[in-house]
Amino acid sequence: MKQSHETLCEHLTETRINYSSSVITGTVQWLQPHPDTGTGRANSCIFIASTTNFHPVDYQWPDQPGDRGFVTFQDAKLNINDCYVAAFNPETKEFFLDTEIPIKRGEAGWIFCVAHCLASPFDKLLFNIGDEVSLQIDNAYRHSLNVAHSGCHLMSLALNRCLESYWNKPVILDAMSAPDFDRLAIEQSRISPFQSRDQYRIGKSIRKKGLNKAALLENIENLQTAVNLQLQHWLASPQEILTSQEGNSLLSRKSWQTTLDQQPVIIPCGGTHCNNLSQLETLRVVLDIDDSGNALTVTTTLSPIEAQP
Repeated sequence: MKQSHETLCEHLTETRINYSSSVITGTVQWLQPHPDTGTGRANSCIFIASTTNFHPVDYQWPDQPGDRGFVTFQDAKLNINDCYVAAFNPETKEFFLDTEIPIKRGEAGWIFCVAHCLASPFDKLLFNIGDEVSLQIDNAYRHSLNVAHSGCHLMSLALNRCLESYWNKPVILDAMSAPDFDRLAIEQSRISPFQSRDQYRIGKSIRKKGLNKAALLENIENLQTAVNLQLQHWLASPQEILTSQEGNSLLSRKSWQTTLDQQPVIIPCGGTHCNNLSQLETLRVVLDIDDSGNALTVTTTLSPIEAQP
């Protein structure tokens, strides 16, 4: 018999994460039907385990999609088709999922967890609270997101570098001491298999900060060529990519690290990544200005290649 929220809250703790393991064991702490039945989830359910290797989509900055994979209990193997952040208030017994979460990450008094979505009816599940389950990510899907996310970071650094001469006022700098156009102008970033798409605002606000927008528009093709040449230069000397985190909780600080031009580069990031720049050798970017002239879209694409050991 499945349990109520009042009973479930006694089991729930902040999820411990280990994104580097493809298979991991965790104890089921929460189990319920998917609350969003209006989007075709009527026959789905969600569960939370004490530990997971699944990366969830972030409800505040949803750039990288949630992982996919499998959960195994005894002889049963079920598909996990999505993964979200969940937040629970032990005092009020309120439970929120993904974009319904009404507070910021790390809000005092709340428990933040990773919720796995199963394409299986709640009343058909064999496991229950307290059971040990095995969690296995879809390695091929994860790899396609890893390279896309690392490629997105590398693109942003190259774009910042190539826009350096387009500024006429001092602004904040990126991890390589170039004016941080990416941070100042980013409106949306979306990671998908082997591709990222970043949208930047280049209207009145960024002009006031000192960007020479007229020069950017006039030289967009040359800028695209320069960004791709900068990427080729960096990728000609493959370096290791590291991800680090302070602790093993979902809310722990995390970062992406590599070396470019013999300089250590560190970018705060909670996503997952490939382990070497050599995996980004097919990286190419395309720059596009919308009809209004106030938005720049950068599409960064890689050819599907096998992960390097």
